[in-house]
Amino acid sequence: MIWDKRTPMSLPQIESALQGSVTYEQESKLVAQIIHIFENKKTNPDRDEEDAPVFPSSTGFTKTDSMVMSTIGGLSKSSHQDGKIQSFIHDNKLALYSLFFKLLALNREQEIEGVSNSDLDYSYGYYLSWILDNYQNSEAERFFESQMQFYQSLRPDDFRRKQLLEAYCAEVFATSASDFKRRERLLGVGLTLVRALGDERRLAALLPSLQFRLQQLGYANAGLALGDFIIAKSREIGAELWQAKAYSNNGYIYVNEADYEKAVNSYRQALQIYSSYNHKRNQQFIYERLAVSYILMGDFAWAEECLQAFNRISNTFRPEQETLYWMIQGLLRQELGEYEQARKSFEKSHSLAIAWDDKLNEGIALANLGHNYQAIGELELSLDNHTKALKVARVEGSPSFVTEKYLNLIEICAATGTFDRAQAYADTASRKLREFSFGRLRQKSQLKIGRFWLELARYEDAEKTLAEALAGFEEVHDLTGQIDALNLLGEIYRKQGNFRKAHQVLMKAKGLGKTSGRRSSYWQTLFSSARVLASQGRIDEAESHFRQAIAEIAAIQEDLKRESDKASFLQNIQPVFEEMVLLQLRMGNERAAFAYSEQGRAQVLKVLLSAAAGNDSSASQRTDEAAPDLVAAVQAGLDTDSRALHYEVTEDSLVVWVISKDKFETEVLPTSRAEIEKLVADFKGQVSVDSIRILSRADVSYERIRTILADLHGKLVAPLLRHLGAQQLFIVADEALHHLPFAALIDSSGQFLIKKYAIAYAQSSEILARDLLHMGRPANTSVLAVAGPDQSVAAAAVETVAGLYPQRRAVLPDQATKANVLRLLEDAPEVILFAVHAAADVTRPGNSHLQLTPVAGDSLSGATGFLRALHIRELNLQPTDLVYLSACESATGRLYRGEGIISLQRSLRVAGSNSVIANLWVVEEKKTRDVTVGFFQLWSKGGLSKSTALRQAQLATIDSLEKDPLFMPHPYFWAAPVLTGVPN
Repeated sequence: MIWDKRTPMSLPQIESALQGSVTYEQESKLVAQIIHIFENKKTNPDRDEEDAPVFPSSTGFTKTDSMVMSTIGGLSKSSHQDGKIQSFIHDNKLALYSLFFKLLALNREQEIEGVSNSDLDYSYGYYLSWILDNYQNSEAERFFESQMQFYQSLRPDDFRRKQLLEAYCAEVFATSASDFKRRERLLGVGLTLVRALGDERRLAALLPSLQFRLQQLGYANAGLALGDFIIAKSREIGAELWQAKAYSNNGYIYVNEADYEKAVNSYRQALQIYSSYNHKRNQQFIYERLAVSYILMGDFAWAEECLQAFNRISNTFRPEQETLYWMIQGLLRQELGEYEQARKSFEKSHSLAIAWDDKLNEGIALANLGHNYQAIGELELSLDNHTKALKVARVEGSPSFVTEKYLNLIEICAATGTFDRAQAYADTASRKLREFSFGRLRQKSQLKIGRFWLELARYEDAEKTLAEALAGFEEVHDLTGQIDALNLLGEIYRKQGNFRKAHQVLMKAKGLGKTSGRRSSYWQTLFSSARVLASQGRIDEAESHFRQAIAEIAAIQEDLKRESDKASFLQNIQPVFEEMVLLQLRMGNERAAFAYSEQGRAQVLKVLLSAAAGNDSSASQRTDEAAPDLVAAVQAGLDTDSRALHYEVTEDSLVVWVISKDKFETEVLPTSRAEIEKLVADFKGQVSVDSIRILSRADVSYERIRTILADLHGKLVAPLLRHLGAQQLFIVADEALHHLPFAALIDSSGQFLIKKYAIAYAQSSEILARDLLHMGRPANTSVLAVAGPDQSVAAAAVETVAGLYPQRRAVLPDQATKANVLRLLEDAPEVILFAVHAAADVTRPGNSHLQLTPVAGDSLSGATGFLRALHIRELNLQPTDLVYLSACESATGRLYRGEGIISLQRSLRVAGSNSVIANLWVVEEKKTRDVTVGFFQLWSKGGLSKSTALRQAQLATIDSLEKDPLFMPHPYFWAAPVLTGVPN
């Protein structure tokens, strides 16, 4: 490997090497030496940006230059011009800055040549003095003075070298950023001249080019260190514009490192400097970068503000700016769930990139189109665009860009089930990673590929790839990377049954984890070690390691800020709680097993519900010592006819805790995760719109779904019947079971479960205990009922429901604008009905929405009338007892293991509603109306609980279907509504 032969090099050696024709491997060696120099603080390399230097002849001034000099002449001839001078300086600061250095060069050239400029009213020296006297920027004036001294010190031969340096700088800045080899050769020559002349200005200008190259090769820390050096050096000499460049480059690196807050801070510091110079082009660039950062942070309002600011700066775009603008518009629309608009934006960006032959952005646009199609489930189109992106990447020529496209294709091929192609791409990417060096990007890519091989049980390939990644991480002293590679190697050896070797590598990872103090990888080491110890029968040691892993996890969760990050993290750590549950059961500790199952449940939602209730307590971190309290809390809310069923899905078995008023019992059922996922997926397929056609009595789909539901009952409920004998079930579901309406399960007598039980749901047993404490509230008297656009059937239902309450507000489609509905919600009615269209976004659940009546301009995103989940959760619905969403897919969305489904239903609970009834799939309008109206007619009388009223309304619909000569009581028509929250 190239790292093994790395020896320190001086900056002149690097410069000399850069002047020659170098291979990518040699470039990587050079970068390695540069990093070594930085780490040891011996000397400093460089990189560039775009302020293309011009070394004009006396006739080489631009129109702007001529205008500025003419205005200076006019201001100088008139008296009492202070106000005009200040205004002129303010409006032309950047032009004056650029003109100053052109004049400085020409003035020194005339002095050396002994030529006077008699054709001009004023000499170059006069304009220089005027700018220096009036510029109104102390930092720049200090810089101007130092540069005047520098130019005066140049002897004739040095001045010729300075002219040559400017020519090389112009070539560097004019060369495409993707033409790495040419840029680096030119940069090497430029650096040689900089060193010879001691030109601090050009040093500060060229350094950002190297900073950007370091970032491309994956050396984020070295790039940031160089950025800090550029900022310090620029401050020292007063070169503010290059200081801004370094801030901008730092922001770019922070984005790639997912440290978005630091990225925003860096970009804003750059923006402040560019704004002070009226540098409109770079202001636009920074606003683009800020928009990307805010999109990645999930702050779409600020992203939109940045794009609007971009437009305000100038009415005209350079081609590359317009390309990036549409790219970012596409990213924003995609994040907002407006996939069609996103597609059009990406296509616009793609066509612009082709027009000005920008292969890099052409490939990025194609990849974005691929991701956009992937988000809406168009996997074939996604694969096609990712494949096109790879072709462009090959033409563009950057090995890192090509390899990134291979990694994209591995992901999408795996998603489409074309594992042969995925393996082929992984093999090619592995060869690319061995052929070229991309610094830490190389090792991070190897981790991805090694993990993919591990999932496919290609242990030999996985071990080889991960061993290479480990060696690379060791070479650059990346402790986190080493721990990640060792953890995966440990998992390979564990799956192969080589527990001794697994223990060895995990002990090494554990030692590194203690040294680094980085919990993000350390908890995985503890978890992997616990699994190995459990496999060896060392139960007490395994339990100790599980406990330590869970303690590390708890500390990490405290530091996570965004809800999506917390939910994703909870999903990733579910195997820890799952295996701790199984270990506790193995040890005979049933209550401890239940406590650890609960600890892995809905941790984010628990915090949000506590905040909605005005309680600052965080999500419970219960251990076995606290388990009796939770069991007792659930039991306290149950009556003798109620049972709570808490499910835990594991790889090979299903664990269920049955809680009654006076009992706590555990059942371990021989049903695997794979069996449950298949059956639930089959059920979902049978209630999808594509599967529902005529549904006559002869329709085979009805018999098919009955078979599925009977099988599910046999696996989920039948083994528990001896514990039940009740009238009310509270289901605490897990994983795929969240998608399943237990009411539709069919028992051994052929009856739906709803015929025996009223059913309600909770995301965790702790949340259930809280909900049960609110039982027995007085009857509700006020209702807000809303009918959405294109909902004639819903409008009639809304008027019927509203008529059941003494205090009522029926909002028909013509009044159901978002502004009007939000205003009415401020009154926090006790009961709310939405009979509207809705849609779930499983990729970005915050974009799931209720469709209200559109009014132009009522939505930031332009999708007028959308009341999104991310906005609903910000409402204050604390006094509201029930929200009924008679709307499609309002109870479904993105499923996170452990956390549950992120949906419209959940957002309403976070907003404070006591309970929510919502639909699991796209529903049939008339039967949905029957269930909805039937529920309110029963519940509004005050004699029934919500769960019982919903059950009876569903039974009435079943009864009507059974009497219908054409149709059967298919669950599609009646089983979609589910109740979560307070059941009474």
